[in-house]
Amino acid sequence: MQPSTPLGPFLNQENEPAENRSLDEIRVQEAALQCLLTSSHQDELGVLSFSTSPETATGKTAGTWKFRTEAGPVSKKLCSLPLKVRSKMALQVPQRCGLTLDLGCLSDRRNCKEPIFSLLCSRPPQFLQNWIERVLTVARRDLDAEKEIVRAQDLGIQGVCGSYFIQDGTQCLAVVKPLNEEPGGLFSPRPDLALSKLGVNPGTSGLREVLAYRLVPDLIPPTVLMQLTSKKFIGEDLKECSVQQYVENGGSVESLKKQNLDQVVPFLEDMVFIDLWLANADRHKGNALLKGTQEQISGLVPIDHGCILPDNLSSEVIFFWYGLLASDRGFSAKTIERIKNIDLDSALETMDGLHLEAGAVNVLNLTTLFLKNYAHKMPMKELAMYYLATPESWGQSYAILRSILELTAFYCGAEISQEGFSFSPSSRKILEETLIEVVEFIEFQKSRALSQLLRRGISDKILVVQNEAQKEKIHIVIQVVRKFLSEQVIKVDNTLIKTSKQQFIDALQTGSWKGEAERLIQEALASSIGEPILGAPPF
Repeated sequence: MQPSTPLGPFLNQENEPAENRSLDEIRVQEAALQCLLTSSHQDELGVLSFSTSPETATGKTAGTWKFRTEAGPVSKKLCSLPLKVRSKMALQVPQRCGLTLDLGCLSDRRNCKEPIFSLLCSRPPQFLQNWIERVLTVARRDLDAEKEIVRAQDLGIQGVCGSYFIQDGTQCLAVVKPLNEEPGGLFSPRPDLALSKLGVNPGTSGLREVLAYRLVPDLIPPTVLMQLTSKKFIGEDLKECSVQQYVENGGSVESLKKQNLDQVVPFLEDMVFIDLWLANADRHKGNALLKGTQEQISGLVPIDHGCILPDNLSSEVIFFWYGLLASDRGFSAKTIERIKNIDLDSALETMDGLHLEAGAVNVLNLTTLFLKNYAHKMPMKELAMYYLATPESWGQSYAILRSILELTAFYCGAEISQEGFSFSPSSRKILEETLIEVVEFIEFQKSRALSQLLRRGISDKILVVQNEAQKEKIHIVIQVVRKFLSEQVIKVDNTLIKTSKQQFIDALQTGSWKGEAERLIQEALASSIGEPILGAPPF
């Protein structure tokens, strides 16, 4: 049984919609799941049921939770609960599914006196549960003292969404970002912004933050979904928030002087892996914290992943590290092995619990397939070229990977929104076939161009051109193919003539598009050296 919302309960009253349940019934759920999490059978398929008996003297309800599994029943008495519940309640618990763990409690949703915590995962590790309990303790204290939760802007920190810090004395515990204070949200502090990025709809950045942690928990600080209450929130006191563990740091990469940027180069690989796998559209220098001090950096901490997996890859990615990497530096054997072992089905299952759009699902499918096929063959910088979609002298071009998404949609007969909204899920098989067809064509043309130049004794430096808009260098073949595919996609999207679209689909299916793309590549190379370089392919 899936929750109706990312924070929605799994508990139903005889199939009654969750939103119709009373406050007391929600509190029953809290007690049930705490019981379940202490059970050694929590990963098994079973049914958790609750039976009650009134305690007329106290006006409270006593009850027993029973968790039935194939291994036998497990029961635990929960006495003197201040609850009024129905006599028949059940919680279906699919094997290894996400559970909702409520460590706080509610007295009244309209005037909440205590925070609620919700975490969609199985039993959390002890270090995470300890941190969660501490955050909740401090958050409860803030309701009286009104000093433990601090607005980021009061500390001189500006951003595009509402951000808050939970402090325990002088120590900062967590960074809190309410979902409805994101750009475009009901209570956004930046009403001039409709979105943080194209393809990242309001209210989903926090979900993406949580997803990034779940997918890469060893590299990204713990991040969970909570419902917290604070009078400092904009518009209303009780909010669903992403909450990330605060990491002590020596500032961000942005705080480094230009001449000191080389100090971070040895520590970039993990961040590059995250950004390429999750198509991070917002990796600027402020979203990479320094371990140690600015004088002695010992590592990097990646933060702020609210713009990963933008629907349809419609938002341009920002990779601050692109200009710092050596052109021939590839992933280490350790990272290549990690990519090889990515379980895509498991990753998609993790993503499914957060109810992101189909466009984000397609992006995760594509980036995973791309890395699995090519991370061991290409340098990191070359891989990144497929994600870049920078403005060029002839106009806007989409990233190669975005065009591949759209080509796949054409194959599958799906419709795509140019505004970055999601489209229907694409076939993984067709997605991989299209990916390989386009990438292999590009790689062949790059090798052919290099061979032609070497035979003429011409420097291969002309193959990498400077993009003046972003000060990035990119291979001329990538540049030409990116422009060509973008123009074809736009042309098909803007036409209402079905035959024109079908002609282009036929060109894709037969591979005849490659002839026109190859001609444009040769023209660009000839223009670079002032003479035609057409010749027989080297292979």
